[in-house]
Amino acid sequence: MTLCDSNNQAVMEPVVPVLPEHTVRWIFDPDGKETPFAYTVGLAARPIRSYELATFGLPGRLAHAVITCAAEQLVRDLLDPTEGLELDEVLHGGYVVRLRRAQDTSKFTGARELSGPHVPVWQILTPDKWGHFPDDRNFTDDPDAQPLV
Repeated sequence: MTLCDSNNQAVMEPVVPVLPEHTVRWIFDPDGKETPFAYTVGLAARPIRSYELATFGLPGRLAHAVITCAAEQLVRDLLDPTEGLELDEVLHGGYVVRLRRAQDTSKFTGARELSGPHVPVWQILTPDKWGHFPDDRNFTDDPDAQPLV
């Protein structure tokens, strides 16, 4: 389609690539031997996002909600993920989640296939009932429920 600029000069309509929406994959072991986890696929392919998000130990719907709310707050507040960044609009009741850079991204196969093997993945840590995180000394929940990857 040809458009006109303010001087009535013909200009081409800008080409805007249509990127697929990201998805959240929830992975679980039906035998219960492995901790369930969820991660985004395609978030890094969207404008202004060069990362994927993941969380461990949460039921499917809750994992999806936590990841989605974290992604939305990062964009809305114009934040880039950083080590230890706390997001306050993900959980209710005054609780925050904390981000940490995943060191081992091998479990996030869908994200690696789409965005490459070196795509940064930020793990969303959720607190125990006292507000402590898995990387805190006073964390009271089972540390295997939220392994630090």
